[in-house]
Amino acid sequence: MPPLPILLDQYIIKTKEKINKSNLKVYCKAYIEVLGEYEGKKNFFPNKTDRIILHLKKCIHFAKKTTPK
Repeated sequence: MPPLPILLDQYIIKTKEKINKSNLKVYCKAYIEVLGEYEGKKNFFPNKTDRIILHLKKCIHFAKKTTPK
């Protein structure tokens, strides 16, 4: 099984914009698809695995997209 960060890459968009010295901005793909480019990019988080998982657990757009009907 591939490592967790590789699995998460299909659900997030990484940028080269820095939040601080070591962390980059990351956006949720499902959030941007539902709300659009401008509104979806208002919600960002650092590129740390624990923060990405925390966001995906709370994101209703991600849950709707990934759960079978």
